[in-house]
Amino acid sequence: MITEFKEDMSAWITEWVGAFNTEMGQIPCPFARKALVDEQVDWRFVESVEDLEKIRQEIYFDKEIVVIGFHPAMIGIEQVCDFIDKFNDDYMPKGIIAFEDHPYEKQTAAGVTMNQGKWGWIGIQRLDKLDRASEMLMKKGYYENWSDDEYKYVVSWRYEEGRRFPSYRK
Repeated sequence: MITEFKEDMSAWITEWVGAFNTEMGQIPCPFARKALVDEQVDWRFVESVEDLEKIRQEIYFDKEIVVIGFHPAMIGIEQVCDFIDKFNDDYMPKGIIAFEDHPYEKQTAAGVTMNQGKWGWIGIQRLDKLDRASEMLMKKGYYENWSDDEYKYVVSWRYEEGRRFPSYRK
């Protein structure tokens, strides 16, 4: 299944996430395509919550981002959210963050549905890199058409009280 997941995700990144979207008036994620092209994605695939827990215990980085795929019927949105919460409680103070995309929970940005649609996946990357990318996008007006809820879901939650040690605060 990992081969099918990688192929589907790579096509989605190339054809949608990293391409200009007329509804949004911008590229949904201007950094994703470069990570893919530069082979900076560490692809993984899990079939259970137990497999996710093993990854949480052994996370390491040798690429820009770790992308963990799963079949959405095997791991529900509640389980994914629990994993993300626990992961971020443990790792955000260490400068690492996780975020999710589950096809059973619609995610939007600038009113456009962002979900991959077929697979569930979790992205794990260095927090400082994600923060720098968000700051660059903010300066370019990237978030201007996003609702307050969309912005909070993607960006501002990272700065909420209790999420970071003081050295990470903006």
